[in-house]
Amino acid sequence: MALVTACGSGEAEPGSPSGTGQTSQAGAPGVSSPLPIPPASLALLLPEASDFEKDLIEDAHISVAEYEAAKLAEVACLRTAGVTVQEPVRLDGLYKYRLVLSYPAGRPELSNAARECNKEHSGVIDRLWAEVSVPLYQRTISESRRLMAECYRQNGLKADERPQDSTDPAVQERYRACLTGMWAALDIEGVSFGVDGDGRPQ
Repeated sequence: MALVTACGSGEAEPGSPSGTGQTSQAGAPGVSSPLPIPPASLALLLPEASDFEKDLIEDAHISVAEYEAAKLAEVACLRTAGVTVQEPVRLDGLYKYRLVLSYPAGRPELSNAARECNKEHSGVIDRLWAEVSVPLYQRTISESRRLMAECYRQNGLKADERPQDSTDPAVQERYRACLTGMWAALDIEGVSFGVDGDGRPQ
């Protein structure tokens, strides 16, 4: 049995991989500065945090490196417990780790082990990161829409004609080329946030 654990956003493309080897600083550059944790959120979640997590957030900030440290500690815990964590394991362009877990047949206790690994290393971190990382992934979302709009112009596609829904094979091919090019550029394979000019809220 496989399970995807993620904290992300966007629209999944059917049949696309959602797994996330090695650490990497994906997405926009210049994100090494720690991000402030809102006081109310810290007050609410700090009592639930493990000692490991408290060491990371006691200064009321969390950085990309600290989020990565928490998730990689969770992965190490999972693998030690016997849970398979599928490769690649990395930070994607939306600044999220999307772990794909597999449990060997006849080992139901591993689901409990997985929960404990998350609780010990990143349960609270995940919840805080989902809040504080919004400015980071919003930059990626904006860039994805810009890249799609640029590709539309170069390929004669129009947002108001909804090429993603077209039944014309030629249009489908051009749209898919735009989508896969954007995925490769931003490392966000499997999600789409539309295109500048499609009327969707930013």
